[in-house]
Amino acid sequence: MSGATLAVGDLRSAIAAHSQRVSSGGKKASAALTWVLKVSPPGSRQRGLPDDAGLIYDEDSLQLLAFSPLHSKRALLVTDELLNRASTGSPIRVRYDLSLPELYICEPSVLRLFGQSFDFDTLQKHLIPHLLKQELQLETIFCHSIKCRIEQLSPFPVLLAYARTCDARRRRRVPQAERQTNSQLYVLTARDPRGYQAVLRDVLERWTFPLAPDSHALEAQEYLKYRGRGVYQSSSVSAGVGGSIGPLAAIEGDASVGDSTEIRESLVGRCCSIGNNCSIVGSLLLAGVTVEDGAVIHDSLIASKCVIKKNARLNRGCLLAPGVVVGEGVTLPPLTRCCLPSAPAMQRLRQQQSDACVEAAAASKKGEDASKTVSLGQDGKGVVFPNPGGGMSPADFEAVSLGASVLPRIRLPLPKFDAEDDDTQSRASDACTALSDFDLASATTSQEQHEDMTFSTEIAAMCMEALEQPQQQQHKILEMKSFRLACNKTDADISELVLLTMLQQLALRATRSKEGWTAYAESHRCRPLLASFLEPSKDALSFFLLWGQTVAFCSKAEIVYTDVEGEEVRAPNPFEGARGFCEVAELLHAADLFDVESSLPRWAKAARTAVSTANGSSSAAASAAESLAAQSLGRLPSPSAVLPFLETPRMQAFLAWLEEEVEEDSD
Repeated sequence: MSGATLAVGDLRSAIAAHSQRVSSGGKKASAALTWVLKVSPPGSRQRGLPDDAGLIYDEDSLQLLAFSPLHSKRALLVTDELLNRASTGSPIRVRYDLSLPELYICEPSVLRLFGQSFDFDTLQKHLIPHLLKQELQLETIFCHSIKCRIEQLSPFPVLLAYARTCDARRRRRVPQAERQTNSQLYVLTARDPRGYQAVLRDVLERWTFPLAPDSHALEAQEYLKYRGRGVYQSSSVSAGVGGSIGPLAAIEGDASVGDSTEIRESLVGRCCSIGNNCSIVGSLLLAGVTVEDGAVIHDSLIASKCVIKKNARLNRGCLLAPGVVVGEGVTLPPLTRCCLPSAPAMQRLRQQQSDACVEAAAASKKGEDASKTVSLGQDGKGVVFPNPGGGMSPADFEAVSLGASVLPRIRLPLPKFDAEDDDTQSRASDACTALSDFDLASATTSQEQHEDMTFSTEIAAMCMEALEQPQQQQHKILEMKSFRLACNKTDADISELVLLTMLQQLALRATRSKEGWTAYAESHRCRPLLASFLEPSKDALSFFLLWGQTVAFCSKAEIVYTDVEGEEVRAPNPFEGARGFCEVAELLHAADLFDVESSLPRWAKAARTAVSTANGSSSAAASAAESLAAQSLGRLPSPSAVLPFLETPRMQAFLAWLEEEVEEDSD
């Protein structure tokens, strides 16, 4: 693999498949290499311009038949010659949802092929197209596609937006013997600044775990400590007062951050100095960068030893080479690239300009005139590199810059199912009609229900793992929060699912006593796990939802869940009914999982009012409490179904005792 490729995971299944092909090749064409491909939708932030390509392969043998970059095309042609290459009777697959990391499993013959031709530079650009064009194929290429831990981060409204899988969550669904071969893999090749920004975000979101800032240190650096909200910070960092660090930030050792400074979704390297009232968003600052007071840096890459002086502003896509100084008050427009006059890239550019023809010289002069309009200031140091460089079009240049999206550069049109489309000629087209409002609403509701079910399943699985491995609980909490963001959910949504999982485990695995529940909660760190998703306010929605979830749990006769091994567990519910709900409330109070004393009486009062009155109370606060209580009862057949759980003598006495306890504490 290339030096720009980050791969974390288990490749033994791919290597075993490659070895099997090599050993069973016989007199047929030998397997030269296996290309590890990654399932990645077109809108994924991990997808780059080189990934705008179509691949065709034999579905049975996985032999690659065609590889066609679509950067300048609007279609992928499948010819008869291509079909004849497939195995007899074997279907072929045409894929456009694969990204192309530079990760290959190669035979020694690949080195021989590179030695025979000096025109070969890379496998993807030169060797693979060369082998596919050979009429007599003596060396063949095979594919091994993987579904990575993070699959979709695009605005597409599809389930892939939250189908991101972590290795621990997926391992629970397969038997122990199969875990080694089915573990998920993270792989990404950063070919441009945008790719490095994607890698940074994936690392901060822990998709590359166990390769994380708090578990791996490079170049003898100290480990970064996790501070919450996706923030990793060295213990030697000097942080100012009134600042905001995070979410998603890493600050390495011996760095200093001034007062009232905002840093999020960014990396601050070693020995960096950040002044007061600065804003750094979506950027990478390498070692030794100095940012003075009032500077603003958005979606930029700043190399080592650069200086950003007071009140300077770097807009999206800026890239500074080592040693560049941006003067005081200077604003760099988007996509500006700067370097020192002695930089090798600048020297090569000047050499190319001196050897070019008259037309090229005129064009370069025009580029120089345009670059002179951008100044680094009187106290600045460096020159503006003409954009774009390397024969790249302005649109492509923008697509590879930080903060950009590759989606506008995808030229392959999506299929249209429109009866009036001239390009579509089908006898059945007249029967194609638009969905009615009813059908559309029904489809939307069904999709939302499926999304909610998937979200519940994944959160419950992560909670089970957190309970089974309390020492890894902080990692699981961060995974759940990242998953919540991807699914557009809230901490309240997670809190009720976490409580449900805890109730299931307490009911089946803990001794049915106050001491038993307390011991289980302490040994499995239930309270800190649940508290990570609760709001501090005692009458907040999180607490109301917890009691609604508890009532729903006690209203069911059977407990059904999936254990960490992926097996479904069914057992009778020992706390079914109104008496069981009261007992659960008492045990929760004893185990001190959350604030039962204040939240239960308030929720019970609001729930009764919400059921008995249709218009609500005249008080605005009471009306808000009733609406929250009504929302917490959504899992019951009807809101009135909660009344039997609240009107038992034992529950009435318990509520009265809790109210007395609260009054005594307030006195």
